[in-house]
Amino acid sequence: HDFPDGLPDGRYDLWAVWEAPCSAWVDMGYANQCEDDAEVISLFSSGVNSPFDSAAPSFTEVDEGLSR
Repeated sequence: HDFPDGLPDGRYDLWAVWEAPCSAWVDMGYANQCEDDAEVISLFSSGVNSPFDSAAPSFTEVDEGLSR
């Protein structure tokens, strides 16, 4: 998705799903065989829940979620 004006401040669930023809997964060594080489399947997905705001990102190594 394209957000030319950015995302509004808030917390977002973001996820990605990697899809490919079954034969590609076999070629890469992630699957052993296919019933249908052309069938598009997903073997991997990931997600994250993250806050977004208009402030510049912080790249410090401090975990801001921990109180000290």
